[in-house]
Amino acid sequence: MSPTPVYLGVDIAKDSLDVHFLGQSHSLANTTAGISRLIKMLSKHPDPGCLHIICEATGGYERALCTALHHNKTTLSVVNP
Repeated sequence: MSPTPVYLGVDIAKDSLDVHFLGQSHSLANTTAGISRLIKMLSKHPDPGCLHIICEATGGYERALCTALHHNKTTLSVVNP
């Protein structure tokens, strides 16, 4: 049986990534370091394989995050605003 997905929205702006995860709100820089911190946070979930990240297309500001999540084999959906 497949695990129940846990959906996690990431609000992406030019300079920041805002996320609420495991009961805490985080505002991370939309940089390589900030994205690395987010991926490290995601790995702390009891079952990281069930995570499904959702973000909106933001004119390109989402690209670095999407690439990193893809390389990390994290399920991701990019939706139109």
